Formats: sequence, C-alpha cells, structure tokens
Amino acid sequence: MGRLQIFFLQFITIISYSFPQSTAWNWLNPYPQGNTLNDVQMISDSVGWSVGENGVILHTTDGGNIWVSQESNTYRLLHSVFFTDNNNGVAVGDFSTILITQDAGTTWRLIDSGVNDDRSFHKVFFFDSDNGFIVGSFGVILKTVNGGNSWEIQLSNTDYHFYDIYFHDNNNGIAISSRWENGFKTKILTTSDGGLNWIINKKIISGSATAMTFLNYDNGFISGFDGLFLKTNDGGDNWISLPIMDDFNSFDMNFFDENNGLIIGSIWSSDIYALSTIDGGITWHKILSDIKQHLYSFSFINSSLGVAVGENGNLIKLINSGIDWETNTKNAVTENLNDIVFINDSLGWVVGNSGIILKTDNSGNSWGTTIADEYNDLYCINFTNNLFGITVGERGTIFTTSNGGNTWDKQTSGTSIDLFSVAFLNSSVGIIVGSAGTILKTNNGGIDWVEIESGVNNLLNSITFIDNQNVIIVGAPSLASGMTVGEACILHSSDQGITWKEKRSGTYAELLDVSFFDINNGISLSRDGELVRSSNGGNTWELVSNLPQGSYSDFYFHNYYKGYAIGSNGKILRTMDAGETWHDYSVRFSYWLNGITFIDGETGFVVGDHGAILKTFNGGLTNIEDNETSINIEYYSLHQNYPNPFNNSTRLRYEIPFHSNVKLSLYNNIGQEIKFLVNKELPAGTHYYDFQICNMASGVYFISLISGDSKQTIKIVLIK
Repeated sequence: MGRLQIFFLQFITIISYSFPQSTAWNWLNPYPQGNTLNDVQMISDSVGWSVGENGVILHTTDGGNIWVSQESNTYRLLHSVFFTDNNNGVAVGDFSTILITQDAGTTWRLIDSGVNDDRSFHKVFFFDSDNGFIVGSFGVILKTVNGGNSWEIQLSNTDYHFYDIYFHDNNNGIAISSRWENGFKTKILTTSDGGLNWIINKKIISGSATAMTFLNYDNGFISGFDGLFLKTNDGGDNWISLPIMDDFNSFDMNFFDENNGLIIGSIWSSDIYALSTIDGGITWHKILSDIKQHLYSFSFINSSLGVAVGENGNLIKLINSGIDWETNTKNAVTENLNDIVFINDSLGWVVGNSGIILKTDNSGNSWGTTIADEYNDLYCINFTNNLFGITVGERGTIFTTSNGGNTWDKQTSGTSIDLFSVAFLNSSVGIIVGSAGTILKTNNGGIDWVEIESGVNNLLNSITFIDNQNVIIVGAPSLASGMTVGEACILHSSDQGITWKEKRSGTYAELLDVSFFDINNGISLSRDGELVRSSNGGNTWELVSNLPQGSYSDFYFHNYYKGYAIGSNGKILRTMDAGETWHDYSVRFSYWLNGITFIDGETGFVVGDHGAILKTFNGGLTNIEDNETSINIEYYSLHQNYPNPFNNSTRLRYEIPFHSNVKLSLYNNIGQEIKFLVNKELPAGTHYYDFQICNMASGVYFISLISGDSKQTIKIVLIK
C-alpha cells in the first residue's frame, strides 16, 4: 500500500445564520445563493438590487453586506434591473420578460411587452420616474411613459442586438448594438426626439460593444469584447478608439470623472480581473484578484465604495474605487460536489471534483476542506462510524481515514478503472464498484483490495448490503459498438459478494442508485426517472412508476413510502406514496444536484455542481405545513392502498375538502367492523395512514372512509 497522508488545509465558515424554518431549501454554499447574477444597481448608500439566472432577485438595505431573496414569480433569466426610487423598479430578461414592482420588490408582477417571446431584453434604463427604455435582441427597443406599466415598440432600423442604452434628457439618447458579420461589428444609434426616430452612425466599428457610460452630455465611453474601447467628447457624434488590451473582454464599465475609470472583465484564457485608468482611458492598469469566477456588473455607492456581482452568485465589495476587492459571498469551494453522508445530526462529509473533501461537525454551518488528490474526482463517500471512512473516484482512487477525516490515507486499488460507489457491511468488510464490471472487495478495513469476478462488463453505479450475506449492485445496460444493449444491470450476491448473479431489471435505462428498507423491499432509480422495485430481497424486479420527465442523479427514501429524487436544473421531487405521485420542490439552479441525504425525517442536504450545498429543516416543503395537504381539493376521496396485495404493511391515502371529523375503519369480508384506524377531526388536505399487520389472516378486507356526508370504500388484499 502506498501511503499518502493528507491534512486539512483550511477551515472556512460558510454561514453563521439562523434560517427561517418556513423556507424549503436554504443555500449553505455559495451563500446567500448560487445562481449567476447579471446586473446590480445601488440607488443609495444602503439600498440596492441584483438580478440573474432563474428569475433570482436579491435586495440589500445595508450597503451590500446582507442580501435577501425576493420572489420574482419567474424562472426566466434576468439581465438588467433599474430602480427610479426606493419603491419603483423594473427588471427585464429572456423571453421578452418585463417585471415591475412598486413596493421595493416585495411583490413583482409580469408586464406584457407586446414582443414575441423569442427576444431577450438586455438593458432597462429610466431617465425619470415615468420615462424609460428597454433594448434587446434583433433590434428591439421599447419605451414607457408611465413608469413601466405599459410599453410601446420603437423602430430601430436594425436587426443588431442591443446591449446598452442611455438618455441625457427626454429627447437625446444613444444605444449600442452588435452582431457577428464576418467578425463582430458594432453599430451606434442616436435619437433626438425621445426615441421616435433612431439614426445609425455611419461608421460601423469592429468588435462587440457591451457597456456604455456618460459623465455628461459630451463625455462618454463604450467598452466591449476583444479590447474594444471608445471615447467621445461631443455627445456621441464622433468616437475615438483607444488601445486597451487586444484580448480583454469587458462586461461592465464606469467612470467617476473624465480621468478615473474602472472596467471589469476577463481575457479568453479565463484570467479574471479589472482594469483601471487615471488618464481617461489612454493607459490601463491590471487589478488582479483571487476571484475564480467572472464578474458581470458593478455599481458604486460613492466614488470609493461599490458592489460587483457575477458567476455562481458572486457578490464582491469594491473598495478604493475598485482597486481592492473583498468577497461578500461565503464560498468554501466552487468545484462540483458529488456525494454527501452524515452519521449523526451534526457530523457529515462531502466529496467532489479535483479531490475535494469537506467536513462539518455542526450540521453544515461551517465546513473544513482539503484536497485529497487534485488530479482525480471523488464520486462517493461512506463512513461506518465517526472515525472510519472511505471515498472512491477516478482512475482507481481510494482514500481512507481512521480519525474522522482529519487525515486521509491513499490506498492501492490495483486498478485504473473509475470507481463510483462503496459500501461497508462493518469496519472490515467492504465492496467497491466501478466501470467495466469492476468489483473490489476488502476483508481488512480497506488495507487490501481484491478484484472479484462480476461476469459483466457494464458500468456499475451503486452497491448496497441488504444483510450479512446479500448484496445488490445496479448499473447501466451493456455497450456494443457504442450502443446500449439489453436491460440495465442488476447483480445479486448471496455470499457476501464472492459470487454474483445477474437479475432482470425491468428497465433499459441506466440505474444510478439502489437502497433497501428491509431484507425484502428495495428500490432503484434510473437516469430517466424510472423507478424499479423488489419485494423479495432483490431476486426479481419490476418497473413500478415513472417520475416526471427529466434527468435524475440520486434519490433518498426514509421508508417504503416517503422519498426524494434529485437531478438536473435544481430538480428536487418528493413522494409520500411510494412513488405513485411526486411533488416538485425544485430550487432555482441551472446545474446538476448530485447527492442527497437526510439526518432525520425533516433535516436534509443536497450537493451539486459549482460547490452547491443546500439544507432543509422541514422536509423540503415551502411552508412548515406540508403544502401537499393544501392543494385545492374539491371532493372526499379514498385512494387505493399501495402496495396491494400486501404482506406486512400498506399505505392509505385519502383527501378531504374541509376541516371535518374523519372516520377510517377496517372491515372483514362479511362486513364486520374490526378496527377504527382513524377517528378524529382533521384539516382539509391530503392525509396518509400506514397500516401495519397484526394478528390478521390472509384474505380480502375493506377500508371505509366516512366524513361529512361522504362514504367511500376500497378493497384490500392481505397475503401472508
């Protein structure tokens, strides 16, 4: 065994905040949230807004120290925001989206733009409380004269894409647009009649303009991609091109006076920094930073202090006119996170790409982070107790710890195959699975690993121990000439993993994860959302349901009935009836969620791409009361139990439209009442009853629901 001991490099406090427990899923990392922010506007020393991906709107009232999410009622990407005072504002974005608020963002309402939904609105600008403009793709210009309540389309005479607009007064304005025409080209348009007519500057400029600012009527600046920087001293009639950096891409720009200015952006090699000038743009100086993600917009509170926003929710304080940067986003890692495990209500670990391992001992309020192996991604982590743990990943990577993750020892796996899942029966016996049908087993706590013949060449994704002898592995269908062949792979061992038998899976989709609730009942989820179950210890499997259309990555079930599934685009679904129906509690996130776990019935975590870690205190519901019970229900309804027939337990689901007394009773096949199951007042909504067998013979029984003037009955079948 090659021994490499890795120590924790740093301990980063991600969050010290008490979340309101009526919130569904709360961001731990990045904090306050992880969606890219595209624009920010500070309207005073303390008050500002920022908008971005998935309809995210953030609001600050303390100069950018604390940001609070506002409900936008849309998941569309927002590009720009503009407030005319502390209460009235407009946000715009993709699919011709216009949002307006008159109460500081407490409520936002969607305004009809009158434009086809294929347009993107890139910038909104007001020159007083009533008069404003929106510009966007394919030459669209809109104007409002009533504070944004209605908009009229202006004729621009171009199909270029507009990115910025500015008005000096009611009549005189300027807009910049660009498009690819054998290279990027920029057109500058001006109006002198309040936007009724727009005149295109005869000179078409090479490059793509992205930002514009004016100090006064005469002096203005334009910046863009590929080192584009222009300056005017006559209100935009003539523009002078000044050298900046050939490969510098500007995202936003501001000048404090005729000499002092700041541009944020990057070069194509992904170096992220700002440029400053003290001579009106004749010369520029790099401002390097340790920020790893792009910044797209900034706004200054005064000539010295500002706020910048960008990729993955980055919030940056700009100090000394942008010379110094101070992150206001609590962010332990930015790498993709792949798996999470907790062994009690406080102690947990996360693994991810580039060998990242995180540890918390306070239920996720803060995390310690280390890099076990920066050249290999880690896919799975497992702990048998608070001291012994193991993680596996790319190219045969195995690390173990015997001190709770304070140090990690690299193990020799004997393979260069990617390893995806690891499970331990006890502190000695463990099994790892991976690509090409790879199965590794240890009998000495991971010190030595022996390859076991699987009999297949499939990609194996997940493994679980049912009991001391029985083990289940699930994976992908076989590959032949790059094409999938046959059903997804399920392997069963009844001798602690020494020999394996392939089982029919009932699905042709790749199975990602597997879990057993007891020695008989197990479940597995496919990437396409197919749910397969076994009720006989994994010997046979059947397809029982399909989740809503989408791509999935992981699931977690508390018991036979209550479970969660996660996947792409922030998808989080919950079922309370063994997968028969699913309710959507997805979060605003454009990327994958990869791992999920719960430490009790209500407190859970998900991890995902770009360092995403989220936590719920209430089972992932939008309110403390389960909103599955507050769906508009019009009728009394008693649903068929599941499973049926059943042999040890089954679940009943019933719905009542009003707060009323409910009587749920069990009858035998000759109509004799055997038992009251429920006899009490219940609120309107959906309710569940888990029925456990006790001293009952096999046969047909009946369940009756009596509430109000309604009586409903179903037949259930018990098979022992």
